[in-house]
Amino acid sequence: MSLLHNFRRLNETQTLFSGKAVLALVCFSCLLLVLLGTILFHFIDRQLHHDLGQRARVQASQIALMPGLAAMVAARDIPGIARLIQPLRAESDASYIVIGDTEEQHLYHSESPERINLPMIGGDNAEVLKGKTIISCARAELACRYAAKPPSSTRSIR
Repeated sequence: MSLLHNFRRLNETQTLFSGKAVLALVCFSCLLLVLLGTILFHFIDRQLHHDLGQRARVQASQIALMPGLAAMVAARDIPGIARLIQPLRAESDASYIVIGDTEEQHLYHSESPERINLPMIGGDNAEVLKGKTIISCARAELACRYAAKPPSSTRSIR
């Protein structure tokens, strides 16, 4: 009887140990999955933001290099700028296109024409006026707005 009693005790101990091991393994696996998911989310998020910024930079640079645009900006030819940029607006996937001069005044705004001749806001034009292309990101509650500004006058596409 003693041998049978010891066998049952050993079997209960193994079952108890096995249950604890399985529970620990499940908890560890869940923790590992959460950690890997968080790392993957941040990696994809960072890559997506980088790609969107680069895409905005390329589109803004292409607009800045359009023949005649620099001369129109220098002459403050607002109707000419609008005629040149409006066809691009239909093809671009940007939310809006903004063109400004070295005095940081709006010369074109695809979504808010009433802003023409008003000061540009954002405070990020100083680097552009020094000849650097910038990409800025303004985070809002639900989204992030990217603006790329090339250095030929203050032109931006967002």
